[in-house]
Amino acid sequence: DASICSTAAMSLAVLFDSHDGDELAGPTFVVRTLLSRETDLQSQGQALRGILLLGDKRLLPLLEDAWSRITDDSRQELARAKSGIVSEAMVEFWLRCLEDGCSESVFGSVVAAIAKLPVIAQVPFVLDVQRVMPAYRDSENPMQVLRKRSFGEYLEEIRPRLDALEKIETDPKLIPKIYEIWQNPEQFRGIIG
Repeated sequence: DASICSTAAMSLAVLFDSHDGDELAGPTFVVRTLLSRETDLQSQGQALRGILLLGDKRLLPLLEDAWSRITDDSRQELARAKSGIVSEAMVEFWLRCLEDGCSESVFGSVVAAIAKLPVIAQVPFVLDVQRVMPAYRDSENPMQVLRKRSFGEYLEEIRPRLDALEKIETDPKLIPKIYEIWQNPEQFRGIIG
């Protein structure tokens, strides 16, 4: 089950003991294990969702390395990640994946992943967060919010990057859907999920 794989990876990542003061030892262990031992490509992508959904920008290099080493099938599974909280780290990861280039089918899945974020969000903001790892160090405050932006504010911030991607995108263009959905997410509730 996708949610079990994702939740298990996330839980292990945040509960894993740090080594030599490395707070990111848990996510590093999970990702390295998935890349070296997991042969089921679907499960690999599903478990990587858990690391992405932590929403911590410190994990971007780890996720980018994993992205460069997994197959399109695993990438498709990872692109199905969804959360009620939209983090800057998630959007940044997806933008970097698009900017670095990927197959057309994966490109469409990643654009869809970005587009649906404000529709499925339970909180109407894009948050920059930092997780406490291991989580038991401060179980009362498992994450610190560093910055909070409205969807409109954040869309304007990333617009130059989206515009650059739209210029190189083949027809039919999908990037405009991000603008359409982010500018009026209420219109798409119940349609996108």
